[in-house]
Amino acid sequence: MDLAQQYGVPEAIFVHRLYWWVRDNAANGRNYRDGHYWTYDSLNALTEIFPCWSRRQIEGIINRCREKGLILTAAYSQDKRDRTTWYTVTETVIQAYEPIPTASPKRGNAFHEMVKCNTPNCDNHFTERGNVYNEHLEDQLEDEREGAPAQEEPAKPAEDGRKGYGEFGNVRLTDDEIARLTARWTPNQVAAEIEALSAYMKSEGKRYRDHYATLLRWLKKDYPPAQPTGRVLIDED
Repeated sequence: MDLAQQYGVPEAIFVHRLYWWVRDNAANGRNYRDGHYWTYDSLNALTEIFPCWSRRQIEGIINRCREKGLILTAAYSQDKRDRTTWYTVTETVIQAYEPIPTASPKRGNAFHEMVKCNTPNCDNHFTERGNVYNEHLEDQLEDEREGAPAQEEPAKPAEDGRKGYGEFGNVRLTDDEIARLTARWTPNQVAAEIEALSAYMKSEGKRYRDHYATLLRWLKKDYPPAQPTGRVLIDED
């Protein structure tokens, strides 16, 4: 079965990328939920991955892929503010790729070959059999897999009373830790450091074992305690 011929070129291009990321996560035992392995992306990330499509076009492609039974979507983030969508491909897509190559993806895909959509309207050239050439897209996917960090399991909610703070809800602190910080620094200073840590972790993909310890170190550096002058005050009374 040729996915591009049966379901459309945009749909085939989109599920092609999902297939390889889901396969990579399955091979590494990552992101298993409800009987499936998943990959996840935000719409902002997808607009960068597929620059020839607008945000609205991508939303339409996702909806059509779902309606045609090519993908499943879910929201597994523990943080309700996180709008990242999780995707997996259905048996329809998996069967189109059988047998699954055991070597590098470049070595063969007997069913679904396509190129990166690099023209203004994502127009692609087809072979006589209706397949899209695969070389450019496979190069793109291989570069992406090599350069992108692995899609690690999202952190599960801590069972020790920690809550999410910061714009992205990724700074985990207990009420007692917040109280200890605000006892030594002003609430505004603590809030500023929390926001800085939250943004830094999100933008750079950084992880810290203990967010309280990290904030303690940052606050000591940015807002050091006043140093004693060394003078001795004499009571003249």
